[in-house]
Amino acid sequence: MKNEIYYWVALIAIVIAAALAFRYYYSPSINIGLGFSKGIPSSVYQYQKVTLPLFVYNNGSEIKGFDIGILINGNLSGVYNVSLAGGKETEIDISHSFGASGNYNFTAVADPAKLYNVNDRAKATASFMVDVRNPVAPAPASLLPSNAVALYAANMTPIGYAVAAYLAENYSLGQMSLSDMPVVTGFLKSLLDLTGSYVANVSYAGADYNNSRAYSLWFSGYLRPTVVGVLAQAMNLTYSNATFGSTNLTIVDLNRNTTLCGWYGSGWVQTFAYQGNATCLTILQSRMLKGTFLNASLAGDVPQPNDTAEVGNFSYYHPTSQRFGRLSLSGGDAFLYSVVWKNFSQSTVCYGIVNNVNGTSYCSAYVVPRSGLTQNASLIRTTAYKGGYNETVFALVNTSRILVQVGQNIALLGKFGISGSSASFTSGIHNSCSLQNGFSCSNATYGNSNVTFVLKNVMNTTARINALGCFWNGGGPVNDLNKTVAAGASVNITGACYNNATLVSGVPLDLNLHLLLNYTENGKPQTVRGDAFII
Repeated sequence: MKNEIYYWVALIAIVIAAALAFRYYYSPSINIGLGFSKGIPSSVYQYQKVTLPLFVYNNGSEIKGFDIGILINGNLSGVYNVSLAGGKETEIDISHSFGASGNYNFTAVADPAKLYNVNDRAKATASFMVDVRNPVAPAPASLLPSNAVALYAANMTPIGYAVAAYLAENYSLGQMSLSDMPVVTGFLKSLLDLTGSYVANVSYAGADYNNSRAYSLWFSGYLRPTVVGVLAQAMNLTYSNATFGSTNLTIVDLNRNTTLCGWYGSGWVQTFAYQGNATCLTILQSRMLKGTFLNASLAGDVPQPNDTAEVGNFSYYHPTSQRFGRLSLSGGDAFLYSVVWKNFSQSTVCYGIVNNVNGTSYCSAYVVPRSGLTQNASLIRTTAYKGGYNETVFALVNTSRILVQVGQNIALLGKFGISGSSASFTSGIHNSCSLQNGFSCSNATYGNSNVTFVLKNVMNTTARINALGCFWNGGGPVNDLNKTVAAGASVNITGACYNNATLVSGVPLDLNLHLLLNYTENGKPQTVRGDAFII
């Protein structure tokens, strides 16, 4: 049986070899030529898609199902199948996008497996060298008119943009938004949401004037230059096309007095929006013809934290008050962003946790979401006023990590390296609690799912405190206490609080806790109700 299998394998191999030999030596020779079209841009930018027209010339007999292989820097990228009558030619459009800069050698090879009798293989090969450059350094601020009363800029990776958008939408943090005009922000946000998975970098600048505003957003990635027009059409916005020099622009009417221009240049899809008595095109024409671009150094003297993996940064400059600010968006176990303002007005009332570490006072507070509802992710703000600066760190973390994150926020603030005297925070939180029938309640605090308060026995007899129930909503376990408190005396009470039998996590704002105190007086067990309000 084994010998019979070997026999059939050998026979099949002989048949295949014979077929290949017949095809190669006895079929008519193939006279084919390849050539890339002249006029192809030999230099393109990273992420840019380039199309190389390859011409195939058949100077022999008809070919069917003939392979043309495409190699990029010696590696096979694709195979095209060609059928072509004798004396005819055809065009193959080879498209490719480049993820990195460098020199790329495109080589087209007829019959890459060498299965046919090709007459002149030198003519059946064509090469084209493409020089791929990195996008130029982004300069969206260069498009803004001068004489601004406020300037702001941002540079972000896709992760940085995603986190910034989440913070702006869910926590009303205007400094994380792409503009302070909803119509502009809405269009730019839709543009980035639509193309987010193809975007590599985002660079943004904006300026406020006395009676107008200007915004410029550039982004690089695997994007078509026509993306602005495609989005305008999808949003049913009026748009038109124009030529400015050698650049093709798309002009979108966002509303009655706001227009946005979009185009491709220097490795970036660029947009420029203007709100005022002129259009984005007329502003661009006047700025470019004058050649006087804005070249502001935003927040140049504001320190940066070290040892953080930055995924975005934001800058703000107000020339009238000489206030500088910078935000750094960092990635890690938690998403953090830091803010430093110079000469910033300060309020030392803290509606949160006050810490004093090495002579510096810190205020940490829970930032309420726009919805007002407690979420699984919580934003914690920690601030210090030190050496003439306002240092702030925001941390977006799992709600269960709030108290742990406070210490990490304080540690990160120390990395700014700012020296000088520190302003002291005073607590603005005034929690309250109350109990019925013979007891008073004071000094209520909340943390780590526990409520703590001072219980005073205002009766004339001693009482034994058996248990405490603490509920936000619904019921749950009670806390066994077994504490004795004499008439007129006080005792500290601590108990875990539950939300429908689950521990209350995080630091919800305006927390209304329902208390249920079980005690024994003169051998008779009794229960009183109460409340604790945690602001």
